[in-house]
Amino acid sequence: MAVTTAVEDETTPEAVPALRAIADGPLRVVYLGTTGRAQGLDDVIRSVARAAELGVAVHLRIVGSGAAEGALRELAAQLGTPVEFLGHVQQSQVRDHYAWAHTAVVSLRDWKPLEWTVPSKLYELMQEGVYVTAVVRGEAAEIVRQTLVGSVVPPGDVEALAALWVTLSESGVPLPATDRSRAWLAEHTAYDALAGAYTALLQQVRIRRG
Repeated sequence: MAVTTAVEDETTPEAVPALRAIADGPLRVVYLGTTGRAQGLDDVIRSVARAAELGVAVHLRIVGSGAAEGALRELAAQLGTPVEFLGHVQQSQVRDHYAWAHTAVVSLRDWKPLEWTVPSKLYELMQEGVYVTAVVRGEAAEIVRQTLVGSVVPPGDVEALAALWVTLSESGVPLPATDRSRAWLAEHTAYDALAGAYTALLQQVRIRRG
């Protein structure tokens, strides 16, 4: 069981974040996006049930739809987990769900090609300053670790995800390092930065061919 949290980044000891205490009631977790097989949300739901067995209530809200939605609803009913399925919402309502949540899930299955996939939702959460529960490997996991925006859990590890939520519920949710994450976004996703990187790459190709 391996969980990486923002607090554990030993390279930036001065950046230990403040904690958002969880008042009486469940830990509120939101997922916004496609509910397909690639997202591995069945294990997220199982982690809600496992956290309940460990004595911590988690309220999972799934906003979006997809091919796996029916199976996810059946699984939640079988496990008796408090999962709220809202389907699609207007873009203007997205921030309301972020404000409701203590943390937001970004999840991908443990499929090799997905290690090079970075969900666009991760960039949105970094910009908005929402603490990320990242159930991912590869590039997306490394971004979360570098920017201190959340905790990383290996895909498919129900125990690790449940343990993380128990910790967040009992100890509080770290406030993301928004200055750091927004600086990262400005450097890596801005059009000028991308254009500059592409130009540099073309120059390298010309030099090698010349």
